Amino acid sequence: MAKSIAEILGYETLTRAVQDPRNGLPTANLPAGFFNLTVPVAGQVSSYMKTPTTRETAKLTGYESPSREGNPVGMTKVPVTLIHAKEHRNYGAILLTQINNMEDTRAQRMAEQEIGRQTLELRRKFSNLRRNAVYSMLGLGHIYFNSNGDLLHSSSGNAVDVSYSPVTGNANIGTWNTTSADIAGQLWAIKQAYNQDHGLNITDVIYGKNIVNYLALNDSFKSLINGNQGFAASFGANKVPNGFQDLTWWSGHDIWMEDKDGTNRLLIGNNQVTFLAQPSPEWYEMQEGSYIVPTDIGNVAGDAQAALSNFNEVNGMFSYATITNDPPGIKQVVGDTFLPVAKVPGSLRICTDVTAAAS
Repeated sequence: MAKSIAEILGYETLTRAVQDPRNGLPTANLPAGFFNLTVPVAGQVSSYMKTPTTRETAKLTGYESPSREGNPVGMTKVPVTLIHAKEHRNYGAILLTQINNMEDTRAQRMAEQEIGRQTLELRRKFSNLRRNAVYSMLGLGHIYFNSNGDLLHSSSGNAVDVSYSPVTGNANIGTWNTTSADIAGQLWAIKQAYNQDHGLNITDVIYGKNIVNYLALNDSFKSLINGNQGFAASFGANKVPNGFQDLTWWSGHDIWMEDKDGTNRLLIGNNQVTFLAQPSPEWYEMQEGSYIVPTDIGNVAGDAQAALSNFNEVNGMFSYATITNDPPGIKQVVGDTFLPVAKVPGSLRICTDVTAAAS
């Protein structure tokens, strides 16, 4: 059965294609919460409440006494500008004619399939942008763009710096390449400091290439690994097993991006570890901004009020198409407005070199 041009090219159809979770981000190499804890916001300019944690206790009062005035927690409203990107594809008059041909369903179906293929290709680019933005946040503690809008793998040449103010350096951690290093004691100290400083519990570690070997050869871990068949098998497969030291371990070998020149760049260094809490609304959210998209493919509105009704607000990824006249054809736009947000200061703990001396 033939379809109308609105059924094929309408913004709802195209947006549904780019937002379809079956075409979604691969999250197997990271906690899924980094991608699915979404919060809709209006437009591109937003804010979040920076939430320092406290262990301050309530004060004792008499049963018949009036209540005390409490000290407000120092929450701060932080303005942010979300990442926004959009690209378009142009289709010629022949494809437009095929789509609009209600008599030849085969030709129309082939044109629809081509639109679908191109939409998925565009979707893949925007999925990569979201994924690599999260990777950059976790690996670098920053998301960098150059003046041309290219995502960068380092601060070199950056014109835009989305900073997450990570805790960096070698406090309580170092010399993991030395078999006698007290790594278990270091991990305990890091967990304790993280909990005291941020009110969160470290549950997850993203680790670089060399970390598996440092742990496997460490004097304090040898008997533990050899005495646990599951641990031994995992280390034998060059992976840190989940549950080791009561942590979930994520290999950094998949945390990479392709730069503007087509070169693959690791975002987790070989000697790097990033400590973090399981993503939750307590400290993290993925804000999805909104964008105004046209709902009418090609008709000219009769008046201003009618024109205003031809637009809709879409959060996150979006897509729409318009009919072009010079030359005749179709212009399809795909875009996204988003920002990974860490609401608790210092919630990312990044050590780029565990072989350096502890400080």
